Amino acid sequence: MAGLVKPGVQAISTGTRAPETEVSIQANVSEGKLMKKIKNIRCEEALKHLYAYLDQEIRPDKQEEMEKHFASCRSCFSKYEFEKQLKEHLIRVGGASVSSSFERRVKELIRQF
Repeated sequence: MAGLVKPGVQAISTGTRAPETEVSIQANVSEGKLMKKIKNIRCEEALKHLYAYLDQEIRPDKQEEMEKHFASCRSCFSKYEFEKQLKEHLIRVGGASVSSSFERRVKELIRQF
């Protein structure tokens, strides 16, 4: 995933807040310079913004927060990967046509609910 901690850059925890809201500072190890702060977000927030993230409709700072969360949360990363692959698949097959009998069966199943 692009945008995560780069080679030569190390995440340093300030350790002053609860883990879900902890702010980290990335320090460039080779130059000794502070680069930026990236806030840790909770799973609920990451999932709330998942579709905007997939559609690249979020601010760059929120994108970095999402990438950081996905890098450290296996559960959310799995959901992200599933939704990403589903979206890519739907884009590929979106123009495919279906038979009229299949369309009727699907519509009938929907009416039954």
